[in-house]
Amino acid sequence: MTNTLPAFSDSLAALAASAAPCLAAIRVGPTQHISGIAWGGGLVVTTDQALPSRDGYTLILHDGAFAAATALHRAPQENLALLRMDRTMSGPAMALADPPATGSLAVVVAADFDG
Repeated sequence: MTNTLPAFSDSLAALAASAAPCLAAIRVGPTQHISGIAWGGGLVVTTDQALPSRDGYTLILHDGAFAAATALHRAPQENLALLRMDRTMSGPAMALADPPATGSLAVVVAADFDG
């Protein structure tokens, strides 16, 4: 009999690790941050309700590098905010996918305070 749980766990860990280049920590306070997702072309998507209104933001990227960003567009009705960084991030650009099937598994990832 094969135990598939360790293989499933390893697959989830690999999936989370592959998402790291797409994540950024957006500093919103001295010891607080929210996560953002790199969308490509120096754009980062995050939640509007958690993003304070400011002239600029400091982001920490997955490799520990800092980047400055400004709000490009905020859509409170969708709870989305789009930031433009002063540089581009390495990593894959996000693409739209087909809607998931009922019963699909979702993996949620987030950046820690250090990106």
